[in-house]
Amino acid sequence: MKYFTIAALLLISMRPAHAYLDGGSGSYIVQMAMAGMLAMVFSVKLAWQRIKTSISRTHHRGQ
Repeated sequence: MKYFTIAALLLISMRPAHAYLDGGSGSYIVQMAMAGMLAMVFSVKLAWQRIKTSISRTHHRGQ
């Protein structure tokens, strides 16, 4: 609750930035978000393959 109160006070007390975000910046943000998601999917896929291989080896040794 303490952190929520601090965050709410900071949001209320902020002044306008008068900043400009052009299309190139937005495109870059989208590109980085997509790259992060694809990296996460690839990492999960690689880990899952390693788990399957490990289980397969353990299963075949037991027979």
